[in-house]
Amino acid sequence: MKGGILLKPFIHLFETPKNYYFYDVNRNENVKVGKDVYEYLSSIITNNNALNPNKSIHEDIKHLKELGYLSENRIEIIEHPLSNDLELYLERQLGMLILQVTQCCNLRCDVNIYVLVDI
Repeated sequence: MKGGILLKPFIHLFETPKNYYFYDVNRNENVKVGKDVYEYLSSIITNNNALNPNKSIHEDIKHLKELGYLSENRIEIIEHPLSNDLELYLERQLGMLILQVTQCCNLRCDVNIYVLVDI
């Protein structure tokens, strides 16, 4: 929060028939929240800042921030340690290149096709 204003956190909101949650991408955790906090976070995410947080919402958001949730940090680049040597390998007529993708995706990448889908 800067000056009491919550910047756009790197989270994904979702709800079940009875509860409201957000997935904090930086913490790789699901967090259950009340409907009022959920609606406030939704207004921040959609850039619809029409909702002003009441004291209860403000305290809940402050507590979540103190616990390390709702960070605005986003991964800018993911680079393999040998990326700088790729040109050298290509100059030497490398015969095979194997790309290994993790099976433990945590939706931290903005270009991930599953992140771009609005539910």
